[in-house]
Amino acid sequence: MSIPRTPPPALALFLAVTAVGCGSSGTAPAPAPRLVFTGEVAGTDARLAVVATAGHARFYFCGGATSYPTMTTWFATTRHPDGAIDLPDGSTPGFVLSGDVGQDSVSGSITRTGDLPKTFTASRIPSRSIAGLYEGTSGCGHVGVIVADESPPAPPVVQGACIGSSSSAPSIEQVNPLGALELTASGTLRVVVAGSNEEAEIAAAAAPAL
Repeated sequence: MSIPRTPPPALALFLAVTAVGCGSSGTAPAPAPRLVFTGEVAGTDARLAVVATAGHARFYFCGGATSYPTMTTWFATTRHPDGAIDLPDGSTPGFVLSGDVGQDSVSGSITRTGDLPKTFTASRIPSRSIAGLYEGTSGCGHVGVIVADESPPAPPVVQGACIGSSSSAPSIEQVNPLGALELTASGTLRVVVAGSNEEAEIAAAAAPAL
């Protein structure tokens, strides 16, 4: 009968360290926290949504029935550790943006060329909510839709638009949910361009790069 040999202490320690090292090498890093906010622009029918990570933020302003041709635009900004945002000069011609992105709220002002500054505020959306910012592409261009779940159990407020691809004078069309406001099994939202039969399926807006 053979008796199993106990490895020397040094070898046993080596094997233990090797096992732990191999196990940890396959662990993927945790994804960066993604914060989503929705809110309004004071004194207007425009709404905004923000998707932020530790170092960057994406803003989407969507005008309502009276302002969608003039107030609908996207911004990509740097988010500093203190929450302040930094917008590169000339990145969004015709607009100036300033503000702060905190953990639970966003505030600031947006100024359109030739107009007075307008203040805005936004609150972080609750977990497990349909609220948020959705985007995608369609024949009309870049589709953006804000879903704001502000006063449950009242139905969410939906505001969306499509910005055409022309760099000189892009067309802007309003966008509405296709049928009842609900997500598909894959988590997308089906919408239609107002006044047409042009449909699009859009997903939660992409988080900005770190």
